[in-house]
Amino acid sequence: MKGRKTGGRIAGVPNKAEHIRTALMKAFDAVGGDKYLEGLARTQPAVFCHLLGKVLPHELATSRGALKAEVLLRWMTPEMARNRGFLETPTKEAPGSN
Repeated sequence: MKGRKTGGRIAGVPNKAEHIRTALMKAFDAVGGDKYLEGLARTQPAVFCHLLGKVLPHELATSRGALKAEVLLRWMTPEMARNRGFLETPTKEAPGSN
């Protein structure tokens, strides 16, 4: 019988992927959410960058269609970032200038 559904999930039953996503989000909230990711970025930058690469879009939508882009993520210390001009160099106040 063409056009009639004969298998698959019953309507209204959540799929397993949604169940896993919900469990992961509960665990994420339990370990601190955003603060956990900030700590991960500081203590294990390679793991953090791997996760970041998973959530960044691989294709960017444009008015002319999809634009493919590659993103290079590089972890650097604050000193390295200052040397490259990404952070301001802290200024030292003269003694007694308060």
